[in-house]
Amino acid sequence: MQKLNKIQKEVDRAIERIFKNGEFQRYLEVVARFPKYSLHNVMMILSQKPNATLVMGYKAWQELGRHVQKGEKAIKIFAPIFEKKLQPKIDPETNEPVRDEKGRTVMEKKEILKGFRFVNVFDISQTQGKELFDIRKLIREDLKESEHIQSLYKHFLAHLNKNRIEVKEEVLDDPNTKGYYDRAKHLIRINASVENTSLKFKTLIHEYAHAQLHHKESDMQNLPRGHKEAQAEAVAFIVSK
Repeated sequence: MQKLNKIQKEVDRAIERIFKNGEFQRYLEVVARFPKYSLHNVMMILSQKPNATLVMGYKAWQELGRHVQKGEKAIKIFAPIFEKKLQPKIDPETNEPVRDEKGRTVMEKKEILKGFRFVNVFDISQTQGKELFDIRKLIREDLKESEHIQSLYKHFLAHLNKNRIEVKEEVLDDPNTKGYYDRAKHLIRINASVENTSLKFKTLIHEYAHAQLHHKESDMQNLPRGHKEAQAEAVAFIVSK
């Protein structure tokens, strides 16, 4: 409990520092490196090792041919604790319990979240051994090449049109407008007069973030405009990173 209280205080201080000292961009950079971690775990990593880039457990590093260097201090994060329990099987269409031929409720084993526990992880800078293939570095390098970013932009645009939302390029009346999301019609327009594909790709991410966060059925649709723009830009920054 003493360790938990100490780390919680460090997390609270880190959160306060982000919004007081203009470190929000730094926070977004950390989030971009750890997209699968919860907000709380991101803050725990940031507060304990601000320069961390890739964290794993001791055994996970060993499996990759690397070992934690002697004397390195572990980073504490939370990991969920699950237990298997018998639960009524639910029909996904009716949302009602499934019953057998005798009318009895069919039971199945399901993993239920029981709580959380501390686990130790280490950053790659705390390890030595076999060199790792960095897929993120490869992607970042590809984004610098026009042919790759053009392909990525084209495929993402096609994916959104096929699965989620109508997206089109057209010349907009205001040349300074890179794109927009129409909440009433739930569509996105990207300014075709913009020649920089990287800029169009980032604009598309930004506007798609609006479509996901601020659509007409969203609880956040009536937030102040500046607040919504900050949310969309934060998403674009993280995804681009």
